[in-house]
Formats: sequence, C-alpha cells, structure tokens
Amino acid sequence: MFILPPPPKSSLYYPSSTGLYYRDGNTNVLEATNTSAVLEPDDVQVFTAPEGTYIPKETVHLATPLPHPSDPPPAVVNPLAPTHTLPSNHSSGVRLSTLILQDYGDPEPSNNGPTPATGRFKGARQLSTSSAKSIGGWTTSLFTQRKNSTATAATVLEDEESTTSSSTAGGPNNANLLSTSAPPAQSAFGNPLTRKDTNASATTIGGPPTSSGSISASSSSRPKNSLVKNNSSFISRTLLHDNTAKRLAERRPADLFAWINVGRSFAWVDFSPASQNVRHEPLTKVLFTKAHPLCHDVNPVTKGSNTVDAIVGTSAGDCIWMECMSSRYNRINKNGDVTRAAVTNISWIPGSENLFITGHANGVLVIFDKERDDGGLFPNGLQATDQNHEASTDVFRVIRSLSSSDNFPPADQKQQQKVNPLAVYKVSNAPITCLAFHGHTVAITSKDGYLRLLDLTTETLTDIFPSYYGGFLCAAFSPDGRYLVTGGEDDMVCIWHVGDPHKKTLVARGQGHSSWVRAVKFDPWASDDITYRIGSVGEDGKLLLWDFSPKSLNRPKNAAQASHQDPGVAIAGNKTILHPFVSQSDTPMFPPVVSKLVYLKGQEAEALSDLRFLEKGIAASGKDGRIWLWDRPIQQPSN
Repeated sequence: MFILPPPPKSSLYYPSSTGLYYRDGNTNVLEATNTSAVLEPDDVQVFTAPEGTYIPKETVHLATPLPHPSDPPPAVVNPLAPTHTLPSNHSSGVRLSTLILQDYGDPEPSNNGPTPATGRFKGARQLSTSSAKSIGGWTTSLFTQRKNSTATAATVLEDEESTTSSSTAGGPNNANLLSTSAPPAQSAFGNPLTRKDTNASATTIGGPPTSSGSISASSSSRPKNSLVKNNSSFISRTLLHDNTAKRLAERRPADLFAWINVGRSFAWVDFSPASQNVRHEPLTKVLFTKAHPLCHDVNPVTKGSNTVDAIVGTSAGDCIWMECMSSRYNRINKNGDVTRAAVTNISWIPGSENLFITGHANGVLVIFDKERDDGGLFPNGLQATDQNHEASTDVFRVIRSLSSSDNFPPADQKQQQKVNPLAVYKVSNAPITCLAFHGHTVAITSKDGYLRLLDLTTETLTDIFPSYYGGFLCAAFSPDGRYLVTGGEDDMVCIWHVGDPHKKTLVARGQGHSSWVRAVKFDPWASDDITYRIGSVGEDGKLLLWDFSPKSLNRPKNAAQASHQDPGVAIAGNKTILHPFVSQSDTPMFPPVVSKLVYLKGQEAEALSDLRFLEKGIAASGKDGRIWLWDRPIQQPSN
C-alpha cells in the first residue's frame, strides 16, 4: 500500500503586507544575501586542458527569493503531483549574461600581474565578452539594403476564421492567435526599419560609438517608469545598492559585471574581485510579483558608462526593458498585447540599439522596438496579417511582416509605424528554446526536435534539421559563422556546417554528457581557423570542453556512402530544405578533451544551466543559483 509522505511543518517565515519576511515574530527583516567563497588552487574544481591548467577562482551563491506573500501556498504536498501551473514551468534554470563597460577598441588596463593565456592557438581571436556591433554584415544587409519597391495600401478585410491544419507551423492550438485572413502578397520587401518616419534609429545602428564607448545619449531615449517609485502590481519591489555610484567609480573599465535571473528576481551583480567588505552584492535587484523572469539579454551596442540596456522575458509573456544606470523600465507586450505565451528566449538583434526578438512557449517569434508602445496584433479590428505573404508556407507562417504597415489603410499606416510589434512569425507548435544570430541568419531551436534557419532579410525559412532524439535546447554559431553547434535532450553536442548555403549538413556528434545539454558556446580565445574550442554544460552537472577540427575527424566506415547522402528535400514551394535524419553510423563521433563534474567538497553536483567564456576565464551557472568562475592558464614568459 502506497502512503503519501507527511505534510511539511509550517514555515517559520511569515510574510508581511510590505512584501518582507519575518521569522518567529521577530521584527528583524530577513533579506537573503549573496555569499561568495574563494576556492583554493588545490580544490577539486581544478582541471587540465591541452593549453594548461584552469584554476578555480570562486563560487558565488545567489540568494533565491522567497515566494511573494500574495502567492498561495501549494495545496498539494505530494512531491509526485504535477506542477504545470507554476510560473517557472518553462524555466531552463539560472541564466547568466556578462559585460565589460569598455569600448571594443580600448586596450585593457594591466592587472599588475601575470597575463592569462589568450589562446593556445596561433592567431587566436581576440574578442570582447559580448557580441560585436556588426556581425557578419548584419547592419548592411537588413538595415540599409532592401528591394526597390512601391508600397501599396491594402483594402480593409472582413474578419474570418482561418482553417489551418495541424502541422509543424500551426495547428488547432493556435486558432485564437492565428485566426487571420491576409491581403494579397506583396512582391516587394518594404522594410520599415530603414524608413525615416520610424522610431528605430537605423542611421545609428552599427555606427561609430562616442568617445565614452557608447551610443550618444541623444540618439537613445530612456524608459519612462521608475523601478524604485512605482505602483505596478507586476513588480514587487526593487533593491538598490546604497553606494552604486561610488562602486561604479571605483571599478576599472575592464571589470566584469553580470546580469542574472534567479527565481522571481533579476539582478545586476558586480563581479569584480571580492574583498572582505564586498561579497558580490547586487547593484540592482528587481523582484517580480505575478511572473518569473525566464531569460534576459544585455545590449552591447548601447553599453557605456552612462547607459546599460537590458531586456527581460517573463513567464507571463511580458517583456521588461530596463536601463540599469537610471533604474528605469518600460513594460512591453503588457498583459499579452501580442501573445500571452511565456517568453522562453529573448535577444537583442545584433547591431541594433532598439530592436529585440522574443521566442515564446507557443512557437511564435516576435520582433519588438524598445521605444514603441504596444499597438496590438490586429489594430482597429483589422485582419491585416500576412497569411498569404510570399514567404508563408505550410511550415512557416508570417503572421505580421516587417512590411505589414504598408497593407493598412493610409489613415492607419502612420500610427502603425509607431507601435509594436514590427513582425510576428509562427515557426512551431512547441516552445522556442534558443535564438542564435550570425549575420542576417537566426538559428531557432525548439522542443519539437527541429533546428530551423531563418533569413530575416527575406523573412524566409531556409533550412530544417531533425534532432537525433528529443528536442533541441541550445545553439551557438562559431565566430566565423561556418559552423553551428547545438545541444539538446539526446545528451549530445551536434556540429552543423552552415557556411556554404548549398551544402548545409551535420558533420559530427560529441558524446560525453549523461543528461540534457543546457548550454553550448564557442570559445573565441581558444579557437582559430583550424581548431574550434566548444564548451557545454548540462543537467548532469558536467562542464565539458571540446576541440573540433574538421580535418581530424575519424570518419565512420561507411563515410563514403554518407558523403553522398540525400542533401535534403525542397518543401514549401522550394523555399525550405528539409534535411534528412543522419544516423550515428554515418556521423563522425568525437570525445571531449575535458570532462569536469562541478561540485563543492562534501556536496553533490547540481545541474548546470548556462555557460560564458570570458577573456580571462570561464563562468558557469547552476540551477541551484551558484555561479562558478575559473581563471585561464597563465601564459609563461618566453625565455
């Protein structure tokens, strides 16, 4: 006979009407704080790679906030009960972003110590901790080039229900969101991002920075609402460091800062070397009430000594644009203006000050402008979507195109050029898990088990790749854009050749994880044109490093047959290539060069959720809220 476990004892923590917590009637406020522990050089977290020994620096345990007082206690104490109603249902764990408030071209100040090795390869790339301002010609392809065309206004269409069949790109579950009828397809690509009457600053995107290393303040406005003095029911409260200005003034331009979402909190943390008085206290910490932050991104284009723009995606579908220096914010897609599905991934569009793209739990992609107000998907009751857009197919639907404002009546066109969203696409029925950019191509991973490549200049889905098993969870492009690495529920790291538009294919699989792969990244400081360094972390608590060289792969016995495999089937009117499944017997396999189980002495390993390669080290985050830092091998002076 199965007996349920006894209910837990009542909590010793009592919420108050102000949102604070007390213990046992004590009037002292209990505010959880971050803790930092410096690891010894002989700690168990030391590991050796081909270029040398990585020394553990420290581990920072981020405080997970207690539930909000308005949150009802769980009614079911059975640990086997479903938790599909929790705000964190779509969470992939603690997400980590890093940034150095320094111009890309400025030399880094000396540390008055030994210089870390910047790469074991000759000619290793020297990049910043963030993306470059212009990636692969993005700014010249999307923001300044478009087909010559004459925009035509569409006629007003009557409401009607769409009768789309259940497919990869749409189904009955999307009837409410995708109930559309569309005007005739436009033969031209009228990109509103390049028009003079739009709010997007196309002329400054990817432009030269000011002397302070950031975009001029006059070209970028700040959010309207204060994080500190607000009566929003969406944000519980905001904690600001008492001496933020002093702390920032004491930091060198090359010091590292991090942005992290944990539980229902989003924090800006100073990751400078810890001292006796500074234990990585958050400079800003925002606590949410009705939703959990699931993902975020920091804009490297507008970063500087006076401006740091961050965008946060929540489980309620809302996006929060936050300017960290002024502690102000705007709420975008408020109350599900476009879609109420949780934001499962969010990213600034490379080279842009204002534009960002969101991936949602219902398989929808949306492009927003941070400075535009919400305008709704169907303004004034018009069904002005692009179901019959020339790029819409059975596997990819353009709900709203970048040129959709041309299809509105003339009286509405001017208004639509001032409101969100800019574009809406339907790519899957399953949650979007990752968005990775290179040039004008965005790689989209989803839990439906398919990797998709989308060309944003033409709004065309070009390629679809199947997984070996389960869904894809993460993806990253190599610095040169020739390769794409993915990880997912098949416990493997897969490498795809995407540099040649006519020969995109799976080239290798890496085995080393024993659970889902949560994050993959290329290490630009340990890569060159011959060998690529890849890092991955997973639910098994392992940090793995891989060295991938296309010329040194061990080909399988039937490699000759595999080299002549079907290049793919053209579907959706020859616009999309559906690539075939590739078995393990036809794919080269390669092992990791480093496999490290990350844990503290005397404790068990926890699942890892994110990874960042820094110029002087490696940072990884765990689902338990712990951040791990390693120093790169010291470069020995030549005799």
